Amino acid sequence: MSEERDWFHVVAEQKCEECGLTASALAQGELAGAIFEEARRWTAFLMEHHQLDRLRQRPRHGEWSPLEYAAHVRDVLGLFQERVALALVQPEPEFGWWDHEAAAVDDGYNEQDPRVVAAALEANARRLGMTLPSPGDPAWQRAGTRRGRERFTVGGLARFALHEARHHRIDAERGGTDGQAAAATTAS
Repeated sequence: MSEERDWFHVVAEQKCEECGLTASALAQGELAGAIFEEARRWTAFLMEHHQLDRLRQRPRHGEWSPLEYAAHVRDVLGLFQERVALALVQPEPEFGWWDHEAAAVDDGYNEQDPRVVAAALEANARRLGMTLPSPGDPAWQRAGTRRGRERFTVGGLARFALHEARHHRIDAERGGTDGQAAAATTAS
């Protein structure tokens, strides 16, 4: 993986130059649908690339394969659904840190079945969308922290999850077709 950027601020305040998403510009009512649309795009991508060797091929040392990105996004969506649910019932929870690099190795992301990954990615996107409050609900402002300094509202968590899904899909598409994967984000 390449040098870590401050993705917290990119997602909260800026347009991501690599994937083109301005997550902060989306209305609350658009987030669940946008997250699920990204999940559908992931499924289409994974099903288009039937050759497992292409899905498992790392474009270069230090970058994930398309399948590893997909498994990462699947887990990010599940993790963020848990964090949203926690923030909705507990005042100011500490979300802790999830070592996504270790998860890729420990869970054998690159050895998983792409069809199973795609189905779970869509299911996690659906669960996250169903956990989000209705537009205008004050619960969107409930929050928790990560690493003691990053405060995520429920809306911020949804936007961050959307960015992860989109950004890494573009990483996977580049890596899966021409070997030009972009740098990975740090989601957890």
